[in-house]
Amino acid sequence: MTTPGPSPTTTTTTASSRAADPATPGRPSDAANGALFDAIATEQATIYAIQTPQRAAIMDTIRISFQYGASPCDTAVVFESQLMSDGIRLGVSSVGTDRVCPIAITSVYRPPFLYVVVPPHQAPLTVRFAEPGEADSVRVVGS
Repeated sequence: MTTPGPSPTTTTTTASSRAADPATPGRPSDAANGALFDAIATEQATIYAIQTPQRAAIMDTIRISFQYGASPCDTAVVFESQLMSDGIRLGVSSVGTDRVCPIAITSVYRPPFLYVVVPPHQAPLTVRFAEPGEADSVRVVGS
């Protein structure tokens, strides 16, 4: 009997001097990457304006777009994608700064994030969006 390995996770990060919450979704389970993840101060961002197609065949390209909310003074944004047994889970975290944020900056325009699922893929495809302190927002792309 074989034990399934961890789900593949794609994470883009940059360094920061603050410590992150080790319970953050998408935290790598191996020690080296987990330590790097912990050394980065991240806060999970709210995801909104989600757009997914209603239907897609196994050989169709699926384009998923969404907006995310983060502090305008954060130094970077971390996009995470994790393969699940029935689809994919997407999350966004922002990397804070140890500097004072000028009050004059109230918002920064961020274009929508586009995630492309190339064929072949399963159908239907479940897409989960990680939300801070809440249950995931779920969309199903039917076949």
